[in-house]
Amino acid sequence: MTDVWTLTWVAGPDAGGTAVLGPGTHIVGRAQGLAARCDDAALEPHHMLIDISSTGAEVRQLTGRVPVRADGEPLTDCVLIVAATRFEVGHSVLDMRPGNLTAPGLSGNAANITATAARSVLVRCPRSAATWDPEPLTQPAQLSVSGQTSGGLLPALLALAGSGLVAVLLHQPMFLVFGVVGAFVAFGTWGGQRINVLHRRRRDAQARREATSAFEAAVESQRTGFIAHHLANDSTPTIARRAIEGLTAELWSRRTTHPDALTVSVGLGNVAWTARLDDLGSNRTAGNLTSMVNLVDLP
Repeated sequence: MTDVWTLTWVAGPDAGGTAVLGPGTHIVGRAQGLAARCDDAALEPHHMLIDISSTGAEVRQLTGRVPVRADGEPLTDCVLIVAATRFEVGHSVLDMRPGNLTAPGLSGNAANITATAARSVLVRCPRSAATWDPEPLTQPAQLSVSGQTSGGLLPALLALAGSGLVAVLLHQPMFLVFGVVGAFVAFGTWGGQRINVLHRRRRDAQARREATSAFEAAVESQRTGFIAHHLANDSTPTIARRAIEGLTAELWSRRTTHPDALTVSVGLGNVAWTARLDDLGSNRTAGNLTSMVNLVDLP
C-alpha cells in the first residue's frame, strides 16, 4: 500500500486545488498553512484530520456541526480508507486517491507549444466531444384482458329450466333427463375454461413481473451510465486548472463548434433525470440522480 496520497478539491471555492501528502498527520480546514486548505466559509479552521501510513489513510472529523460524508455516508468515527474516496466537507468536495497523481507522466500529455522569436504558439490538439447515446428501452407490455372470459352458465340454466317445463307440460321425463345431461356438459365446459383462464392470467402476471424487473434493472443501468458519462467527460474547474497549470494537451482543445463548448460543471448534487425510451414522447422521469454533476451554460 502506498504512503503517498493526492487530495483534489473537485467542488467548492478551491475547486482544482491539489495537494500531495506523505506519511504523517495532516489537517484539512480553513486555517492558513494547512496541508489541505480550502477557503470555504462552511469549513472550520481545523475541520478534519488525516493520518497517512503504509496501511492507508485514517480520516477523522475534528470539529464542525455538520458531519463529514465519505462517499455519501456520514463520518461518525475514525475510518481507514485504502482506495479513492470522496469527502463532502462543508460546501466543498475533496477527492482522496492513493499515489502521487501530479508526478510527471501522470498528469496527461503535454501541450504542443512552439516557441518563436516573437511569441509562443499553441497548436490545438484534436478533440472529439463525447455524447451519451444509450440504446432506447422498451417498456413492458400491458396485460391484455380481452379474450380471457369463460363461457357463462345462464344459457345452461335457461336450457335446463326449459327442458323441465316441457317435461311437465308433455309428461315426458326424458326431456328433463336430456336437459340435465346438457346442463352437466355446460357446467364441465365452463369449469375447464375457467381453470384455463386462471392459469393464463397467472402466467401473464408472472411474465409481466419478470419484464418489469428487467425494465427497472435496465433503467438503473442507464441511470448509472448517464452519471458515469458526465463524471468522465464534463469539464470541471479541476480539469481546467490542471490544464492551465500543467500545460497539458487539453489546453484550448475545446472549440465553439463542440456541443459542450460553453458548458462547465460547477459541483455535485441531485438533478431530475429522464430515461431514454423507444417511444417518442413517452419518456418518463425515473427519479433523482445522486452525486450527479450540476451543469451550467455560460453566456
